[in-house]
Amino acid sequence: MNVFCIPYAGGNKHSYYKFLECQPEAIQLRCLDLPGRASRLNEPLLGCVDDLVDDLYASVKHNLDQPYAIYGHSMGAILAYLLARRINQLGLPEPVALILSGSKSPRSRGAAPERPLSSLPDSDLIEVLEELGGFPSELLRDTVFLDFYFPIIRADLKALEDYRYSEKPPLSIPFFVLAGDREKITPDELNAWQSETTAPIETARFSGGHFFIFDHCETILRLIAATKPAYS
Repeated sequence: MNVFCIPYAGGNKHSYYKFLECQPEAIQLRCLDLPGRASRLNEPLLGCVDDLVDDLYASVKHNLDQPYAIYGHSMGAILAYLLARRINQLGLPEPVALILSGSKSPRSRGAAPERPLSSLPDSDLIEVLEELGGFPSELLRDTVFLDFYFPIIRADLKALEDYRYSEKPPLSIPFFVLAGDREKITPDELNAWQSETTAPIETARFSGGHFFIFDHCETILRLIAATKPAYS
């Protein structure tokens, strides 16, 4: 079964390299790239969630004839949900499951933040990234890296900040909703994903902060591999 992996804000197709190192035979990870990074470095960055979803759909639309799941972390979880909505609206074969980690439900995101992360001064944005984890501290002190990276992360953060939830009829896809036990995501915010599907959702907390996923790769991959295809 294919598993389309959507990167988190500032991420790229290589963000899930730890997952690739331990993927079980039952699944094939297909790590997607967004414009302006990694294999698509020469393409302009996109600053709108709808445009990001359009791009992701173009990447997967010819590979929906076999059982597949969609996984996304943080921003990638919102994009995974919206990509599944797009596929549903077009009447195409739907994923057997969505695996959504490190994100409250889109309904729970609320209004625009009073202090948008995308417009923080560099020093303040570095502090936010340090708090989230996922980056070696020396990398966040490397001015060459930051000059390259900041436009990417700011574009992704701006897209998320501008996104507004629009209520639609629920999907009928199972959701697996995962979070770290040190993340600022409440149980109610996790459980609110249930309003987006008529199928049961499963929630789970793992030890760790926002990037808990990299300490639990094998467990998460076993969960994905255990999802049952709805068609063959």
